[in-house]
Amino acid sequence: MKNLISFMILACLSIGIANAAPAADPNEEDESTKFNLWIPGFLVKWVADMMDDELEGEEAVAVDFMRNLGSMNICIREGEKYATEMDNKMQRKLNRLDRRDYTPLMSVITDEERVEMQVRTNKHNTIKRVVVLVHEDSESFVYLKMHCKLKPDEVGQLLKTVEKFD
Repeated sequence: MKNLISFMILACLSIGIANAAPAADPNEEDESTKFNLWIPGFLVKWVADMMDDELEGEEAVAVDFMRNLGSMNICIREGEKYATEMDNKMQRKLNRLDRRDYTPLMSVITDEERVEMQVRTNKHNTIKRVVVLVHEDSESFVYLKMHCKLKPDEVGQLLKTVEKFD
């Protein structure tokens, strides 16, 4: 029964996403991507609860980790849908993260690309938000924001567990 309900929800979401995308000319070879998606937190937790009974090993660890995640925003621009304004958009997002007291966790900057990962913690040192920004000059832009409730020792435990499975 759980699998049937999951399939129905995923099918409805897929149909909604497919209908929201503009139809392209079939003769046109468009290799571009414009993707915006918001995943509500209750859906993430619901899927984690459903999958719990059926998984073992590394997958079970991932599902336990999912229980600490909330809503997610994903934005992808690539190819023809990438605009020159994305350079400015990346800088605006980074400035906004600085104003909102996000802490840089990782930063990789090369001539062609820039990757930023920042977190926001509360006064109890619990990670409440994770933001990942990836920008390849003149090619693509990816923005991911996850609401979560993670303690640093939980993240360390997850990394140790995943490393054990590798």
